[in-house]
Amino acid sequence: GFSSHTPRLVDVANAAIESRRFDVMMIAYHHGIWPEIGDVIARARDEADLGVVAMKTLKGAKHRGLREVADVADAYSQAALKWALSNGDVSSAIISFFEPQHVDEYLHASGRPLEPGDLALLDRYDALTAGTHCAPHCGACLDACPAGLPIHDVLRFRMYFEDYGWEKEGMRQYARLGDANASACASCPAPCAGTCPLDIDIRTRMAEAHHLLT
Repeated sequence: GFSSHTPRLVDVANAAIESRRFDVMMIAYHHGIWPEIGDVIARARDEADLGVVAMKTLKGAKHRGLREVADVADAYSQAALKWALSNGDVSSAIISFFEPQHVDEYLHASGRPLEPGDLALLDRYDALTAGTHCAPHCGACLDACPAGLPIHDVLRFRMYFEDYGWEKEGMRQYARLGDANASACASCPAPCAGTCPLDIDIRTRMAEAHHLLT
């Protein structure tokens, strides 16, 4: 199998397909993801007969912390799963279970069609999380960082801390960066500004991440 959190995921996944070394590919796939990811999934099935497992289906899993969607949090997770599984080239989705009630919550979405109400809820979530979700397949900002920081990883560790409820794991993985951490962002002129296609304020998000994760 093949899976990765790497930036430039399209290039890496295409290389994995061309290698003919794998039977299964686990790849980030969620509503609002770049169209190229769907093309990669289709290619994996058509050209290499790979089974495709969708991960990161909840697009940051911020729904339980958003007051505006708290009353429909279960419906959001179901809509997100239905969106991923509506692609016939996706074999299955992988998702974390924290509580027994998640069994019913997630299985309720299996085999059900994606409906207009689902799409409306996904659009609402996107509007509420604009500027905070770092795409797990991008990396457009990395070459602009003079310190060579793994911006995508730092923001992923922040996501673990804030949205997944994995505070200690986020801190543990951040600590592994050693001195190559986001403390450098405090005095940086931020040449990364404007490089994010999703309009994330990278310097601010990184400085906040350092405060959280230390």
